[in-house]
Amino acid sequence: MKIPIEGIRPALLSETAYRLLDSLRAFRHFFRHAYSYELGPKKIRLVLEEALKLREIYQKEIQNFLSQLGVEAD
Repeated sequence: MKIPIEGIRPALLSETAYRLLDSLRAFRHFFRHAYSYELGPKKIRLVLEEALKLREIYQKEIQNFLSQLGVEAD
C-alpha cells in the first residue's frame, strides 16, 4: 500500500510509515520466536517510541488517503 496505483488508488503509506511498520513487524516476529530472550528497558523504550511515531503519522496518512478517495473520515 505504499505504491500508488494510477487510476485506482493513491498510496496509503509514506516511506517513513512503511519503515516504522516494518520495524514493528520485525520486532513482533522476533519477540514471538525468542522464548528465552529478555527484553531490556532500552529496547522496549525504542519500540514504544517507534509505535507512538507511527500512530501519529498513520492517522494523518489515513485521513489524507480517504480525502484523496473522496471519503470522509470519522
